Amino acid sequence: MSQSDFGIMSELSNSHPVDQSLIESYLEKYRGLDNFMEKGQTIHFLFNYNTLSIEYISQNAFGLTRKDQEFFSGSGESLMKKIFRAKDVHFITDEIPKAFQAVRERYQHDEIENLSFQIFIRLSEDLCGGRNKVFQYQVVEFDESKKPLLCMGSVSDVSFATEPQYVSIAASLLKDGDSEIVFQQRLNYGDEILSNREIQIVRLLVEGNTSQDVADELSISVKTVNNHRQNILRKLGAKSTSEVIRYAVMRGHY
Repeated sequence: MSQSDFGIMSELSNSHPVDQSLIESYLEKYRGLDNFMEKGQTIHFLFNYNTLSIEYISQNAFGLTRKDQEFFSGSGESLMKKIFRAKDVHFITDEIPKAFQAVRERYQHDEIENLSFQIFIRLSEDLCGGRNKVFQYQVVEFDESKKPLLCMGSVSDVSFATEPQYVSIAASLLKDGDSEIVFQQRLNYGDEILSNREIQIVRLLVEGNTSQDVADELSISVKTVNNHRQNILRKLGAKSTSEVIRYAVMRGHY
């Protein structure tokens, strides 16, 4: 397997082999949890940066995706192209490694182990109808130079806006029991789902403002604000303001 096959993703790959006994220790922990996760909607995985492949994926993944173990047995970009939408693969193979490098260059070695990443992206149309997913992962094993060897993470369904116009990545630093966002990036695919005025209103709602507060701030009528709020709910397929706020936070509008 040539590292050049993976483009910029090769910058994140690790030529240092992972000790098989180390992998087995993680697999043993996961196998013990499989029965508890069998009916859950969150998929758990263990990823090997040396082989750019999935070492483990929870059993519920096969029922949720309607795919078997063989489907997830590829590596590198070939695996990414099966899992994610075609237009998102560039983000996975190029931008995520760049983001990881940018973040790890800012922090001393003892802090790198406390970095976690969250990715908002869509699965391929062939998997679960291309529903929206959040990937959360943390590198759990490093080599001596603090380059990643293994990461463990989860995939959760956050599908209430059926066709987002961009994907995003955020990195958090866990320190002294608190989590601080230290990196955020979003890639647009075209026109935003919401207009600029609607985004203004969403930002004000996130800050806890009422419709009257928003009307006063933007010098428009309360009726106009409420019309915008109804349009926002309709466009996002959201049922409540809390879902709209969740949308805003996850997509970097706030």
